[in-house]
Amino acid sequence: MPIPLKQVLSSKHLLIRPIKFDVDSPIIDHFVSCVSDVVNESLQRYSLDRLQQKQDLSFRRAELREMVFKVFVHARLSLAVLLGALVYIERIRAELMVKDDVWALERVFLGAVIAASKYLNDSVPSNKLWVHASEVFSIRDINRIEREFLDVLDWKLEITEDDLHVQSTRLVS
Repeated sequence: MPIPLKQVLSSKHLLIRPIKFDVDSPIIDHFVSCVSDVVNESLQRYSLDRLQQKQDLSFRRAELREMVFKVFVHARLSLAVLLGALVYIERIRAELMVKDDVWALERVFLGAVIAASKYLNDSVPSNKLWVHASEVFSIRDINRIEREFLDVLDWKLEITEDDLHVQSTRLVS
């Protein structure tokens, strides 16, 4: 049975424990919204066909939601990793340059989750797990997504307790 989000956020022990998600989980919706907002802002800045890109992106949110759920289930991520990924997604907002929306949502999502998982965990899933969980990317794609995301972050991976607190507050509001 899923643990209530507020209970998880108030417990350091539960924060690092893998948690079970419902398909309709507000966490999944929050991730989809955050990723979509960041990618859409970048497309607005850099895309030549802004209207078409925005329409395509709106249509693709359902696909992203499905991938987010699959990755959360397959990777059994802790809430700390999810919050860390949200920190990274927010951190790249001003730096991300997306000119074409092909797989942009999925690439930003996976890049953030992979980076947070590797930074915050002692033992991390291999990139083969991300291939299996995503169901659309090869190992070469996953390696590239990870490298590109780290480049956009300028390899600034530090995550503070304050960063996690800000994201947890946004998540429950």
